[in-house]
Amino acid sequence: MLVGLGFVLALLASLVTTRLAWLYLARRKALQQRRMAPVSQAAQEAERDRLRVENAMLQNRLIHTEKNLKQQLAERMAQAARYRNKLDAAHAEIMKLRQAQPLAARLSASSPAEEAAEARLRSRLENLTELANKIELQRKRLRRRGKNVNEGSDLPQAEAQAAELEGELQSHIRNLKANPTD
Repeated sequence: MLVGLGFVLALLASLVTTRLAWLYLARRKALQQRRMAPVSQAAQEAERDRLRVENAMLQNRLIHTEKNLKQQLAERMAQAARYRNKLDAAHAEIMKLRQAQPLAARLSASSPAEEAAEARLRSRLENLTELANKIELQRKRLRRRGKNVNEGSDLPQAEAQAAELEGELQSHIRNLKANPTD
C-alpha cells in the first residue's frame, strides 16, 4: 500500500513539474516573439521603406543587365550580318570567275585568280565557322542570363533573329564545304 501511495505521489509530482515547465517555456517563447516583432508603427514603416529601396535597387540592376544583354545581342547580330554580306560577295565573285572561264580551262589547271579566290573563301569559311561558335556560346550565355530578366522583354524575339541568322550562316557553310569552288 505504501508502495502504491509512493507511485501516486510520484505521478502527481511529475504532472505538477511538467505543467510548470510547459508554462515557463510558453512564457519564454511569447517573450521572444515580442522582442522580434517591431516595437512601433514607425519601426514597421522603416522596415517597409528599407524593403522598397532594396526592391528598387534590384529592379534597376535587372534593367541595366537587360539593356547590356540586348546591346550585346545586337552587336553579335550586326557582326553576323557583316560576315553574311562578305560571304555573299565572295560567292558572287567566285561565280563571276567560273562563268568567265571556259569549261576546258576549268578542267585543266586552276588559275592564280581562282586559287586566290578559293584561299579567300577558305579563310572566310574559317571566320564564319568561328563566328558560328561564338554565336552559339553567346546564345547559351543569354539563355542563362535571360532567366534573371523580366519575361516580357524583347529578348526572345532577338534570340529568334539570331537563330535565323545562324541558320543562314550554317547553310552557307554547308554549301561551301560541299562545293569549295562555288
